[in-house]
Amino acid sequence: MTERTNGRRGWSNSWQRALGAMALLLGTCAPSRYYEVPVLPPGFLIQVDDAAMRSQLLRELPERLTAAQLHRIEFATQTAAVTIQLLPETAPDVRSPPTLAELPTPALAAVYLAADNKTRGAQWNLLIHQASTQGIDVQVPVMVLHEPDGTLKVRQGLASTKYLARPEHPPAADELRQRYGIEPSELGEPWSAPYYAALDQALALLSGEELAFLAKIPIAREHAIAETEKDHRTQARYLRVGGRARIELYDQMVADDATTFCGSVEQPRPSSVCVLLHEIGHALADTASAAALGEQATARNSLQAALAPLLQRETEQGSEAPVSAAEVQSLVSGVARLEASQDRVLRLGNRGPVLRHYRRARSIRNGPTPYGARDLDESFAEAFMLFRSDPAALLRIDPGAHSWFLQERHLRALSDSE
Repeated sequence: MTERTNGRRGWSNSWQRALGAMALLLGTCAPSRYYEVPVLPPGFLIQVDDAAMRSQLLRELPERLTAAQLHRIEFATQTAAVTIQLLPETAPDVRSPPTLAELPTPALAAVYLAADNKTRGAQWNLLIHQASTQGIDVQVPVMVLHEPDGTLKVRQGLASTKYLARPEHPPAADELRQRYGIEPSELGEPWSAPYYAALDQALALLSGEELAFLAKIPIAREHAIAETEKDHRTQARYLRVGGRARIELYDQMVADDATTFCGSVEQPRPSSVCVLLHEIGHALADTASAAALGEQATARNSLQAALAPLLQRETEQGSEAPVSAAEVQSLVSGVARLEASQDRVLRLGNRGPVLRHYRRARSIRNGPTPYGARDLDESFAEAFMLFRSDPAALLRIDPGAHSWFLQERHLRALSDSE
């Protein structure tokens, strides 16, 4: 791992400490199986084009693997597979068993990172950078599963000179509107190619009904959270103010695209796509509550508009000012609408029907990621993100939630106003 500089990236003597820091970042409290798109220290890349690093990895890995009590490594690409047995077998094969030297350098770096008891149960996706024979930087997607039983599963995808977050032909706002019925809006910052591309890929993963719900919610670009500018790490957020909802995308949303990806190694996507899907999940879960609050605000404004001329007339003419039967009926109807909307807001509560149904459907107590373990809202957003970007991961971690989404129960729950 190296610090990004103005010149060519090279390996320093501190790469081991950097990899160790990444492992600590990933080793948070989590379910027995969990998923995490790792947040790496700013300015660092996993760069493996140095032959000296490969030698050092092969030299240090055996001790690290033993300390982590790993039993075996199952490595696969799209065309080949190899299993490395780390503990002695009772009846060893007469043939020479596979060794770590048979793994490519990107996989060795991923194994080094995963060989830690603190990351048992984890899945994470890394974009490892490597110089090609022509000296061109390529990205290699590597998915690592550290199974609870001590098996390390590593799957490596194809190297590519095309950066995931730098599409050759990013879509424009008009294309997104025509394709999905959704148009990006601007607040304080203009949209750029990586944001259009991430939004395009995220929207392409949604169902038609999900897009219909999302079409009512503005998706806007902003520099950062205005009231907490110092919290520059915030990538995006879903907001609801006075019944009006929107999604804001910040400068940091694409910060991890050079080092991590979401999805599978066969079809890797920028990690910013998962950031977007997470916020879209929040928007879907909050649709019923946001609509109820919007109806409440509309009813209140309508009642105030009907009441305003009567109050003005009373100010001008006194308490004996005339009031027509039609005006009285309008007030009575307005009060009834406001009370009905308030009752619906109270029935829905803070969580709404989607989250209530999701909580009962889960197979695990907390979220499918450490971040999702914070509360039910984040658990749903992370589960939705996984279902749309990497359904195999959600099936492995939380089969109950996977089945629930597969049956589109989250969409059915949107009609539940109890």
